[in-house]
Amino acid sequence: MKDYQIISLGRDNIVLRLEGKGISGGENGSIIRKSYLPQQYPEYQQVYGQNSSFRINVRGRNVIRERFGREVAVLEALADLKPSLVPRVLAVYRERLEFDLEDVPYPTIRDLYLDTDRDYLSTYSRDALTLQMVDALSKFHQHCYTHLSEILDKVNNNSPSRLREETEEEEFFRFRNYAEAIVFNNSSDFQSYWQEKGLPNPNKLHNTTVRRHVRRFLEKQHLDLEKRIGHFVAEGRKINCYGQSKRETVFLSGDFSPQNLFYNPNGETIIGDFDKAHLGPRDVDLITAVFNIHNYPFDKNRESFLLDAVRSYYLTVPEIPPDQVAERVVALLSSRLADNFRLLAVYSQMSSAEIRKFLGDQGLSTELENGDLRADFRRKMFTDRFKAVLDYYRCGFGEGWAVVEEELLYSGTRRSERLGLLQQLRERFQQIENILAVGGVIKAAVSNTLRSNRFRRVLAEPY
Repeated sequence: MKDYQIISLGRDNIVLRLEGKGISGGENGSIIRKSYLPQQYPEYQQVYGQNSSFRINVRGRNVIRERFGREVAVLEALADLKPSLVPRVLAVYRERLEFDLEDVPYPTIRDLYLDTDRDYLSTYSRDALTLQMVDALSKFHQHCYTHLSEILDKVNNNSPSRLREETEEEEFFRFRNYAEAIVFNNSSDFQSYWQEKGLPNPNKLHNTTVRRHVRRFLEKQHLDLEKRIGHFVAEGRKINCYGQSKRETVFLSGDFSPQNLFYNPNGETIIGDFDKAHLGPRDVDLITAVFNIHNYPFDKNRESFLLDAVRSYYLTVPEIPPDQVAERVVALLSSRLADNFRLLAVYSQMSSAEIRKFLGDQGLSTELENGDLRADFRRKMFTDRFKAVLDYYRCGFGEGWAVVEEELLYSGTRRSERLGLLQQLRERFQQIENILAVGGVIKAAVSNTLRSNRFRRVLAEPY
C-alpha cells in the first residue's frame, strides 16, 4: 500500500489520503480512499482495541456491502447531475469494499471553524460560517428535490430499496437502543442494581445480555421503555407530517456537518460524505448544519441566532408557505431533541481513545477535570449539548418555552393547529425527560402535575 494519512476513522469505515508515486487518477499525486472494512488497518485496533478485529458474519457483510454500494451509487448519481457538487469517483473495488475519490484541494468548513484567524478568513466568524452552511444546504436540498426521480432511478437501479426512508419499526429499535445505552453508561442507579445482583464485568457479557439487564432494571423502576419509545417515535413522525396525511420526504446527505463540506473560493460547496444518505424530513440535515458542535456549549443568545438561521432556511424553500415557517421552526425542536438523544448515546459509548481523537479533531482540549476521561467527557457533553437544551425548553418553566409560545401563539393564524403542535412537542420532551429521570440519569426538576397545569392555562388563553 502507498503511504497514507488518516482523515477519519470510525467503527464502520476509514478514510485515507494516499500519496506517492504510482497513484492513479489523482492530481498532485494524491487521492482519497474510503474503506468499509476498517478492521484491516492497524490504526483501527489502536483506537478500538486489540479484540475489535472481529469476524463479520454473512448477514453483517451483506449490510455493509449494501451501505457501500449505496454511497458509491449516490456519489455517481449526484456527479452525473452536477459534477461540481461532489468529489469524482476514480475507482471502485467491490470485493474489498473500497473506493477512491479525487482529493479536493480546499479546506473543510470545520477547518474554517477551527482557524478563523488566518488572513484570508479574517472576515469569517462562526455566525458567517453557519449561515454559509445553511445557504449551501438550501441549494443542495432544492437541487436534489428537483432531480429526486433521477437520483432514485440511478441509485436504486440494481437495488430497489437501496435509497429509502427509515421505517417506524426501524426508528423504534434505534431509539430503544439509544435509551438502553444511555442508562447503562450514565445511571448511578443502574450501577447499584448491577452490583446488588452480583453481575459479572459487562465487558465479558454479550451485548444482548447487557441490554436485557437494562430492561429488567427499568421494569423494576416501573418504566415501560417500549411504550415510552413507541410514543416518542410516533409523536415525532406526526409532527413531521406538518398537518398532512404523510410526512415530508426529501433526499438527505444524512450528515451535513462541517467536516463533510469543502469550502470552494468560487462560492460552491462540495459535499464529500454520503454513507448515511437516505430519504426523510429535511430537519435531519438542517440540525447537523446549524446545531453542529462548533455552536456549543449552549448559550441562549446564540440559540436565538441559530433559530433565526433555521428560519432563514425555511424561507428559501418554495414548497413551504411563509405563514407556516413559524411552525416549522418550532417543529424542528422536536427533531433536535431526538438528535441530541442520539448523540448522548453515541458519546456515552465512546472509548478513551475515541474521545481523545474526537476532541483533537474538533480542536477541543483533551484535559478534562479529573483522571476519568470517559466520565468527564460524558458529563461535559451531557451538560453542554443535552441538559442545557432540555432545561431551556422545559415545558411551562424553561425560558425557551416562552419563546416557543410567542413564536406560535401570538403571530399568524391556525391557532388550534399550533396548540396541537405545542402539545405534541411538550409530550415528546416529557417522554425523554421521564426516561432519563426514572432511569436515574437525571433528577426530575419539576413535577408533571405542575407542568400539566401550566400547559392547561396556555391552552385556555384567548386569541
